[in-house]
Amino acid sequence: MCIICTGEYKNIQNLTYLGPQYFEECPNLTEIPIIPGLQYLDCSNCPNLTEIPIIPGLQVLECSNCPNLTKIPIIPGLDALVCSNCPSITNIPCIQGLESLDCSKCLSLLEIPHIEGLLFLTCSDCPLIKKIPCTKGLNQLICSRCINLRKIPNISGLEVIDCSECLNLTEIPDIDGLDKLHCVDCRSLTKTPNIEDLDCDSNGCPWIPYDCDYEENLKKLIFLQKKLRRLCIAKKL
Repeated sequence: MCIICTGEYKNIQNLTYLGPQYFEECPNLTEIPIIPGLQYLDCSNCPNLTEIPIIPGLQVLECSNCPNLTKIPIIPGLDALVCSNCPSITNIPCIQGLESLDCSKCLSLLEIPHIEGLLFLTCSDCPLIKKIPCTKGLNQLICSRCINLRKIPNISGLEVIDCSECLNLTEIPDIDGLDKLHCVDCRSLTKTPNIEDLDCDSNGCPWIPYDCDYEENLKKLIFLQKKLRRLCIAKKL
């Protein structure tokens, strides 16, 4: 039974977590009450939820798979927001202090907010997104299947990028600190940085990165292969 609909939540002292199990058998829930002291709210999979209030002290908000949710409130102090697969959301506010944002599969989302201090951004499958804000300090960017995205910004310190299947993406700059790049099936890509951990399907990505060290590294590889071959022949003799 849903403790929100029954009002039972009022009798629970020091309620800091409210998860999906508390919303069972309540498909008609349209709004969440303000619960003082609540730190973690997961109200995902509520088909008729239309509004989430500003809850002071809330640190984590998960509201995925809420098809009628149209707005995310500005909650001071919020650390993590997961609002994936909310097709009615067109805008996400700039929540200062937010460190992790997952807004993947928000089909009506028009843009990603510029949030200083954001560390992790997942915005895959957002077809209307055309650009990623240059957010200083961003550590991980997952923007696969954003079909209208054309460019990745040069964010110093960005370590991981997954932009696979971004069909109109044309350029990925040389980013200081980049460790891993996944750009499989980026058919319009014309430039990528030359890094060690590069996952780029040559069939889907027609342009292969080249720099001045590539030829030299190739020569070294051929030399080592010849040396290994001579050692094998000498050993047989």
